[in-house]
Amino acid sequence: MGDTNLGWQWQRPSLRKSPDTLTASEKTCEQLLDACEEDTLNPERIRQQVEAVRQARRQRQADLQQAHQALREIVTPAQEAKLILEAKLILMGYLE
Repeated sequence: MGDTNLGWQWQRPSLRKSPDTLTASEKTCEQLLDACEEDTLNPERIRQQVEAVRQARRQRQADLQQAHQALREIVTPAQEAKLILEAKLILMGYLE
């Protein structure tokens, strides 16, 4: 069948940054990876960790929505459009 990673490799968040600087979501992902790499897999522990990752994602999404709402309260529509455009240009590499 050959190599199935399609040119990318999953890396633990702790390999990219110091363990003491990991976010709560990254720590939750680390715990899920630990559960999956145990010699004797515990399906219940894996289920719990998957649910913890899902909950962390839901919380992160809620936090993001709250931050967007707070920003909308202090930024005019024209300023918001300019910020969005600038962010997209930075992400696309046109601005630094």
